[in-house]
Parts: sequence; structure tokens; C-alpha cells
Amino acid sequence: MQIRLLDLLSRIKRLQEEREILRRNQALELLKTLKKEYEELVEERKKVSQVFTKSRFFKAVELQDLIRLRDSLLEWEKIAEKKLKDGYEELAKIEEELLERHKERRLFERLKEKEMWKQSEEELKRLYRELDELALLIQGQENKR
Repeated sequence: MQIRLLDLLSRIKRLQEEREILRRNQALELLKTLKKEYEELVEERKKVSQVFTKSRFFKAVELQDLIRLRDSLLEWEKIAEKKLKDGYEELAKIEEELLERHKERRLFERLKEKEMWKQSEEELKRLYRELDELALLIQGQENKR
């Protein structure tokens, strides 16, 4: 009975561990796309900055548009940085939970193995007792003859 319970608990922990692995993989994919978006924003901002350095003369409307574009790109870049930071923090939490689930699963598996060894040992002791009793019975029968 106890072995079944420990086996069930280790299976539950294995499923939880697999769920954490899936969460980690999803978080990694999300981080990959966020990083790509962030890099695209940085490239776009660099292009706008190059326009400022290459051209020295702008019309007022063009200058305002470029400044607005650069400012909005900076805002988007800050938002993307925050999303990346939050994503890395979430990934770290998921990694910790995954490690915890793995440790719990291993603990239940070791307890199950220990219980199985204990039951095997008890079964073996019982078998030896029965063999001893049988040997004594046979010896007693031979002594009566």
C-alpha cells in the first residue's frame, strides 16, 4: 500500500516537473521573440539617429517628426527592456520551481525504492524462518524414526 502511494506521488511530481519544463520552454520562446523585437527597435532607433548625424539641415516639420519618432522608439525600447527583464525573472522562478519538483520527485522515488527493499527484506526473513521451521520439522521427524 505504501509503495503504491509513493509511486503515485512520484508520478504526480513527474507530471508537475514536465509541466514546469513546458512552462520553461514557452518562457524561452517568449524571451526569444521579445529579444528579437528589442533588437529591431534598437536598430530602428540607430537608423533615426544616423539621419540626425548625416543631415544637418531639416525643415521644422521633418525635425519634429524625427524627434517624435526617436522619442517613441525610446519609449518602446524601455518597454521592451522591462518585458525582457520581467521575462528573465519569470524564467528564473520557473527554473527554481523545476529544480524543486525534480528534487521532490527524486525524494519520492528514493522512498519508494527504500520501502521496496524493506518489504523484500521482510519477505526474505519470513522465507528463511519458514525454511528453518521446515528444517526443524524434518529433523524432528527423522529423530522419531
